[in-house]
Amino acid sequence: MLRGALLVCFVSGLLAGQYAVAGDLGGPSGTESASATAPLDVAVAAPAEEATGNDDQMSLSLARLAQLEQELGNGGAEHTSAVTAGWDKKRGFFIRDEDDHFLLRLGGRVQVRHTYNARDERGDSGSRDSDSSYFELERVRLAFRGHILDPRLIYQIQVDGDTDRGGSVTTLDAYARYEIFEDILKLGAGQWKAHFLRQEKTSSGRLQMVDRSLATEYFNVDRGVGAWIEGDLIGDLLFYAVSVTNGFRSSNRGAASDQRPAVLAKIDLNILGDYGYSESDIATSEDPNWVVGISGATDRNEGDGTIVAPDYRVHTAGVDTGFKWLGFSLQAEYMMRWLDYQPTATATDPDIVAGRSIFSHGFYAQGGYMVWPETIEITARISTVYGNEGANDGAATEVGPGINWFINGHRLKLQTDVMYYDISANAPRPTTNLERSGPDAPPSPSFTALGLREGEEGILWRTQLQLVF
Repeated sequence: MLRGALLVCFVSGLLAGQYAVAGDLGGPSGTESASATAPLDVAVAAPAEEATGNDDQMSLSLARLAQLEQELGNGGAEHTSAVTAGWDKKRGFFIRDEDDHFLLRLGGRVQVRHTYNARDERGDSGSRDSDSSYFELERVRLAFRGHILDPRLIYQIQVDGDTDRGGSVTTLDAYARYEIFEDILKLGAGQWKAHFLRQEKTSSGRLQMVDRSLATEYFNVDRGVGAWIEGDLIGDLLFYAVSVTNGFRSSNRGAASDQRPAVLAKIDLNILGDYGYSESDIATSEDPNWVVGISGATDRNEGDGTIVAPDYRVHTAGVDTGFKWLGFSLQAEYMMRWLDYQPTATATDPDIVAGRSIFSHGFYAQGGYMVWPETIEITARISTVYGNEGANDGAATEVGPGINWFINGHRLKLQTDVMYYDISANAPRPTTNLERSGPDAPPSPSFTALGLREGEEGILWRTQLQLVF
């Protein structure tokens, strides 16, 4: 303020006291214009000896002071810009500066779910009949995202603390991505969910059913730590993404991983416009929208990290399609996996002992129709996984209907579905479990996202309330 006052005196002296200095705020008379006043502007009173003979106040904005300092060769003050905070309907809470150098969006997701599981005994499992009914917080997530320095440099940090984790909080995403050449080439690094399989990459907050399909849970590779490139070619006709990570399901692991990188890739052909990654045609699209995509990934473990697991190589691929029009939506995906074990004499699993090559595959198909535009949707899904070789040559199936009430789109919705499921005791092992146990305790075919285990058959009824902010 002292420097600003001295500058006012100096400028006023140069003008020989003939004019009142108004800076950015006033006209020749020195009267302040309230509509032009920036949030951080201040009024500086003119010294008595510099008055022009009237009682008008001489006003000077801080921004103008800095500009005058630079013009007079006094170095200039550090640049500042006004900060705005607010909320918008599409993306929630935000804080940003007026020059768009910084943006922070605060968001979150809460899913409160009730599950009733009516299990029946299977002849090949020896398990007992047991029904269960319980509430849970399936997902409790908080996300910070935006850009810094440049709108092309975006970041995201997301944490989760649901009841599946016993209330503990874990890091899901922590990455930055830079747009090198418009939408054509973007480079990212950190921890995130790589583009692989359409439904797995779709946010759990934008699903058509209560949760992802049985097949998706078996063949997905989950989050990882690494780097990737992505972009759109020929407008938005062709989307591509190529990723390198520490391995399948390598989130929150660095040197503890198997030291052999995984490579993942995804290509989408947006035949009728940019399809995106969101299920259900809530908006009742007047124009048809159609996409066809392919996925591929490969990983290996050779026992050179701290992960005690069978030595193997795994290759997996998927083909997907989605269609939306006039409230109708259909999505399907076919997945394949080749798992090559290296012979391990100390293992108890016959496939690992013999070093067999195991092929498994599966699919899901689901659809929905908005019977009440933008509000009520009826849905249905079928999903199956097959193991064609080795000790785990069984199968798993789910099929059933559902209904969604979109109170405010995906941001606030109530969903329920009823699924009949049948999982044999020798069902194929999920891809994400390959590194989670050693040769003496082969990976289990169980998967926690659906709350099911091998050797179970029954009815799964789920009801879920979701709030996204």
